[in-house]
Amino acid sequence: MVLVLAIGLLVGSVGLRVLDDESSNVFASMAMARIGLVLGAVWLAWDSLRRPARWLPPGVAVAGLLGIAAIASQPRLAVVVIPALTALIVLGTFIRAVKR
Repeated sequence: MVLVLAIGLLVGSVGLRVLDDESSNVFASMAMARIGLVLGAVWLAWDSLRRPARWLPPGVAVAGLLGIAAIASQPRLAVVVIPALTALIVLGTFIRAVKR
């Protein structure tokens, strides 16, 4: 179902872009293309998403999603978010190694 939605959004995006070049159509077309690409990536990664990675600390996945959302809303935050997430991953991995 995810793949069908992704393909439908990508085809709709191309169709809307070819149909007319008004600014509202261009905006809707690009939005549909972005959502279609994200759904395509989710479809490709679906097997990995169903089982968590053992090496990844549990909270890092949630922090990563929040970091991606922050960067998507304000790209200038990447300067702060990327080093913070890297430090969180390294610290979480180090703490898990010490606990063992």
